[in-house]
Amino acid sequence: MRWLAGCWVAVGGVLWPLVSEAVEPDASWHEVQLYTVATLQLPPGAELREDKVRHPDFLIYRVFSGGAEVLGIYLGNAAGFPNRGAAKEVTVGPCSGLNAVSHDDGGASRDALLLIRTQYGFPSDVHFFYRRLGAAAAERSDAIIANIALTEAAQCSGERR
Repeated sequence: MRWLAGCWVAVGGVLWPLVSEAVEPDASWHEVQLYTVATLQLPPGAELREDKVRHPDFLIYRVFSGGAEVLGIYLGNAAGFPNRGAAKEVTVGPCSGLNAVSHDDGGASRDALLLIRTQYGFPSDVHFFYRRLGAAAAERSDAIIANIALTEAAQCSGERR
C-alpha cells in the first residue's frame, strides 16, 4: 500500500492535509528500505542513514539533505513520544497513530507515530520526528512521511494508544 504526499489525514475528526500540495514525489525520488517493514521515497540529494550505534531493541534511521538532518525515524516497540499531551489521533491510509506539530521562532517540529503489526512482533512503532525545520524542509519531510509504504512483512495495527 502506498500513501501519497498531498493525502488527507483525519485528526480529531477533522480532515487536514498532511503535506503541502507543493511537494509531491515524482520519478526523480528514489526508494529506500526501512528494515523489513516499510519503504520510503526520498527526494534527489537526500540520503537515508542507519545510526552507527547498534541498539539491541530498536533501530534509528536519519534522513539527510544538503548535509543537514531533516527527519529521524525510530523503529521499535517502545517509542518515546515527547508531545503526547498535544497529540491528536491520526490516520494515514488505514494506519492509526498520533501526530503532534508545534511551531516556534526556530521553525516547525513534528512527531508522528504509526502503529504496525509484524509476524515476529518487531517493530510495532514507526515514530517519525523532526525539530525546528524551516517551512520548505518541513514540507519535504512531511512528503517523505506521507509516502511510507508497508512491505508484505507488516500491516497496520488497529490498536489505539
